[in-house]
Amino acid sequence: MLVSQKSHYALRAVFELAKLDGQGPVKIAMIAKSQEIPQRFLEAILNQLRQADLVVSKRGIDGGYMLGKPAAEITVGQVLGSIQGPVKLAEEKVSAAGQPNVFDHFWQGVQASIGTIYDKTTFQDLLQQDMQMQKDFAVSYSI
Repeated sequence: MLVSQKSHYALRAVFELAKLDGQGPVKIAMIAKSQEIPQRFLEAILNQLRQADLVVSKRGIDGGYMLGKPAAEITVGQVLGSIQGPVKLAEEKVSAAGQPNVFDHFWQGVQASIGTIYDKTTFQDLLQQDMQMQKDFAVSYSI
């Protein structure tokens, strides 16, 4: 299973918008700089996310992008799905005799487990993990 660079950028862009949620529209340049995403790619990514209703845009001088719904309602799986389609490990294979491959059941279980993690992890979860990591780092750094 490969998560594309474009998908990584999309996850980071949504995370940045989640961090700044409630502060009004965020300019593309600010997201790009903060998350180290090439701005030319970010524009296309945000457009895909907008089409999936995960982000909304506001035009004009005070315009920019915002989350399309609360961070607790946006999952990693939704973002990945909107950018690269369903995450799939491999195509099902059959043996030369037309029998299912012995590993089919195994890979289906792995696929289901990954999907569960993607679909249950919200951006609110990621924000909370980030806050905890920052707190842990501050404590360990001050010792």
